[in-house]
Amino acid sequence: MKKIFLLISIVALGVGQLSAQFENSKYNKLVWSDEFDGEGLPDPDKWGYEEGLSIRNNEYEYYTKERIENVFQKDGLLHIRCIGKDTLRNAQGEIINQKNVKGEVYHITSASIITKGKADWQYGRFEVRAKTPLGSGVWPAIWMMPTSDYILQGWPNCGEIDIMEFVGNMPSYVHFTAHSQKYNAKNSNMRSKAALCADSFFEFHVYAIEWYRDRIDWYLDGVLQFTYLNDNPIPGQVSIKEEAKAFPFLNPFYMILGFAYGGSWGAEGGVDADLLPLDYLVDYVRVYQEGEVGIDNENAPEAISVYPNPATDILNINSEKGVKDVSIIDVSGRVIDNYTNIDKTINIAHLNNGCYVVRITDGEDNTYIKKIIKN
Repeated sequence: MKKIFLLISIVALGVGQLSAQFENSKYNKLVWSDEFDGEGLPDPDKWGYEEGLSIRNNEYEYYTKERIENVFQKDGLLHIRCIGKDTLRNAQGEIINQKNVKGEVYHITSASIITKGKADWQYGRFEVRAKTPLGSGVWPAIWMMPTSDYILQGWPNCGEIDIMEFVGNMPSYVHFTAHSQKYNAKNSNMRSKAALCADSFFEFHVYAIEWYRDRIDWYLDGVLQFTYLNDNPIPGQVSIKEEAKAFPFLNPFYMILGFAYGGSWGAEGGVDADLLPLDYLVDYVRVYQEGEVGIDNENAPEAISVYPNPATDILNINSEKGVKDVSIIDVSGRVIDNYTNIDKTINIAHLNNGCYVVRITDGEDNTYIKKIIKN
């Protein structure tokens, strides 16, 4: 049985360092987890299933329900198995998982398990330790969708949080994305990050987000990779519907672990179904929400101040508790610069003119967010 600690001194694959990374996060209370220590199908009290053929993105797989061949726990790991040449028939003997693509016929099965109807969350830290499969056509993911789209209806308006996506034809990268009405691929302004992770199919990695009222931060093995900013983070500044156009992440979302194959992105560059079956492995899923330590407060000028604003060359940071770490993030969420153990000033002369977010960690590991204008 695995043991869960907020602090772990020494653990394989650097998990101890990862836990230390989040030690002072405001999201420090474990509220839900699955360690996959059982046998057989996933815990039915925690997971349900998507079911059907090509339910999105013109994918090739048929997602099965409660089928041990496609999803099972063994030796402390969840296996989501994508199988080729796996014909399914209904009670009438008709094939239900035949997919025809450019003259080729595929009979592929896989699984997508979901917490919808079992658990959902609004804000928090979501950690998944996983190892991807490798092969042309594979498209495993960890993602979240709203339990209800009562604010803005339809996709992408309702919002989608992709904690991690991997496509087999880009094996050196994992992808972090959020979708909204304002920022999406159809508008050619999708906010996302392709993070270098050349061994995701050889080693387990921890993929995590921290979801706040004003932003979502993505982490790979505890290292900040990407931030999606709320254009209107102050409650009441605009209507909820107006705010949700850019940041629809204002209501509960549920989690999905799925192994897709082919489709609009997975098939880019071709597929090789002869490589199947392949397994997508998940070690654990953990959800943390607000506990008693840590701070993330934009409205605390007595503790942290940043000036001048607008700034031209030099940015001054005044902190009662010192400055341990500073990140400069552009409006697309890309981390431009990172500074550690600075004195009281940083040089921003090299930045292009525009708006930026300054993320500051003080000497006691409290985190603050400030917005600046570079002239």
